[in-house]
Amino acid sequence: MSEWRIGIVPVVILIGWISAEVLSRLGGRRAQQSADPSLGLWLLRPWGAWAVLSIVFRLNWDSGFNNRRTFPFFANLWDEKASLTQWLEVLAGSPFLWAWGSVALITIFLLSLMVYIALSERKRSSPEVWMTRVFVCCAGFVVLALSIGSTPQGGISESPTHRSSLIGAWQPHSSMLYTLPLMNSTTEYMERFVKYQRGKFLSRTIHAQSHPPLASLSLGLIASSAGHTTHTWESIRLPAMRQDLTIAMAAVGAWIVLLVYLLGRTMFGSVKVGLLAAALWMTMPTSLAYTTFSQDIVYTVFFVAALGLIWRIGTTEERPWWAMSVCGVCFMCLVFLSYSWCIVTSILVVFLFLMKKRQGWSWVEFGLRTCFPLALMTVLSGYIMIRFRLDYLEMYHLSSQFVETWYTVLSDNYRGAMAWVGGQMDLFLLMGAVPAVAAFVAIRSGLCKRPLSPQILFASVVLGLYLLPILFGPLPLRMEVARCWMWVLAIPVVFAAKWMMDHTSPRFCSWAVASSALTYLVIRQFMTVAP
Repeated sequence: MSEWRIGIVPVVILIGWISAEVLSRLGGRRAQQSADPSLGLWLLRPWGAWAVLSIVFRLNWDSGFNNRRTFPFFANLWDEKASLTQWLEVLAGSPFLWAWGSVALITIFLLSLMVYIALSERKRSSPEVWMTRVFVCCAGFVVLALSIGSTPQGGISESPTHRSSLIGAWQPHSSMLYTLPLMNSTTEYMERFVKYQRGKFLSRTIHAQSHPPLASLSLGLIASSAGHTTHTWESIRLPAMRQDLTIAMAAVGAWIVLLVYLLGRTMFGSVKVGLLAAALWMTMPTSLAYTTFSQDIVYTVFFVAALGLIWRIGTTEERPWWAMSVCGVCFMCLVFLSYSWCIVTSILVVFLFLMKKRQGWSWVEFGLRTCFPLALMTVLSGYIMIRFRLDYLEMYHLSSQFVETWYTVLSDNYRGAMAWVGGQMDLFLLMGAVPAVAAFVAIRSGLCKRPLSPQILFASVVLGLYLLPILFGPLPLRMEVARCWMWVLAIPVVFAAKWMMDHTSPRFCSWAVASSALTYLVIRQFMTVAP
């Protein structure tokens, strides 16, 4: 009976969506007089799609996988046995919910108010004012991630029955905590990495075994920045250390807010678009969920930086040597962070080729802009492999074998199809319902115009190459792409910001920012979202 009560949630959402659609049709004339689209409908339409998928999935309960009630969010309920009523009673009596929830609500209100004021301004503000606002967004992101992550059980105390929701995500087997005692010597860790892969050291933690060495080493560098330079098997389990790591990871994630601002500003030449894009990223449920413990947030810093640099290389009239150099270094870092680095190098080649056709560049110009970053990446990566005697092909082979063992459960057609659909929903719905719809409308309308703008070309290349491994790659890669490549969302977020700036009011934009953070605040009370 408890499963049926929990299962009523998608049914209620579906009925609410259909009812809202009917009411909007009946009141169509009144809706046409408003400058803004219906915020309620924009919120409900993506969730209506989730409700349909969830109902289909639950009707085939025995064929499902993961958590049947929370699919496709790769999440688990905080308490599997508690009914909705019982969990609401727990939340009502939790002082941490009221304390940290109030901090989150105040932060959401202040950030939404700042967005409203900034977008309402008609006069041109100074660069110092805009950078101050971006800094506020970065700081607000840290506060939001920590405050929402601290609900409902709190971020400090930890007991056997009620694990802290903030630091409880730092489980050694799912995070990279088990690698820290191996990193007391960075040189030794790099030189022995392949040996650790072949043995049982890295197999204890999922993500370290399936990524190149810098992925796990970056956690050691972050721990050092938080004051933890020496690690033991006992210290990695201390709540104080996990709390410091959580704060440090949130600070790393704040850099993405700045990078998304710069991406939006350079792509559309508007600081307002950049600020709104930064605010949408800052309140995106995926960002808030992953940033306090997941190494995915570290990869995303370099992926988003690479996207901005590629755009710069492809659209600047004079050859941007500085951007090409930094891009090569960024590519090198990605080589040792994630095996998905080949996607961004492909984006560089394809986008620059399209811009060559559009701008009429010579083959020499195209070759210099393309080959210089790739050559720098190759030289730097080759030096590191030789210096630390890293066999990259062997590392990739061992990682692939390890990852395949985690997805054998998806071998039949039904599970594979549901994972494919659910994986996309996992990524784009947790982008925030309103930004997801706005991005879809913006990109679709841009594709209908001829000639295609450079921005649409760039989005087509990024999203097109994102879809290739999902359509044609092996099953483990399909699931990893759909679920973990949150860096792809930087482009839809920027397009959503541009569309909302042009077609809606500042009030609608501020509500869109608030709705995403509020969505995750509600989700967080009932489930733990984990990569």
